[in-house]
Amino acid sequence: LIGRISFPKPQKTAKTENKPSATQMNWSFAAGTNLLKNLRSDEDSKLTLNHFAAELRSFRVVDISGRNFGDEGLFFLAESLAYNKTVEEVDFSANGITAAGLKAFYGVLQSNIYLKTLNLSGNPIGDEGAKCLCEILVNNTGIQKLQLNSAGLGDEGAKAIAELLKKNSILRIIELNNNMTEIG
Repeated sequence: LIGRISFPKPQKTAKTENKPSATQMNWSFAAGTNLLKNLRSDEDSKLTLNHFAAELRSFRVVDISGRNFGDEGLFFLAESLAYNKTVEEVDFSANGITAAGLKAFYGVLQSNIYLKTLNLSGNPIGDEGAKCLCEILVNNTGIQKLQLNSAGLGDEGAKAIAELLKKNSILRIIELNNNMTEIG
């Protein structure tokens, strides 16, 4: 079982020379985590994500933070997480994910009961994204920790989260640091 995968930073050469190959991938067998180093959202990175998505089903922790893959990357990766029975923690922080991108998680979080921690901090999901996420999580029986720090949440997002907490007894920890609300 592969627990960690790391991709080196691509060299700035001709586009055809920049495509990742099996020899460019450094595999690590440290149990339980993976990192995608220096992955950027361009054509080469999409090819790398395509190869990675097949392996995603075997990881316990997925950390793809700060890669700015946006909504398109989330749509692409969500399918790999839907029926994953091993992943317990996903960190998609600081990736430019918006409220529209969170819709990709609807099927994932309805079918995946194994995912325990979801980090979407640093993504501009705003109140609309918070409402969407709360609709998705209302019947989820897996997520215990939700991180939405610096996610552009306001009063409406805070209200949606408060309603979610009334209906979902599994969710125990919610991080909401650095969001602006008028209520406090």
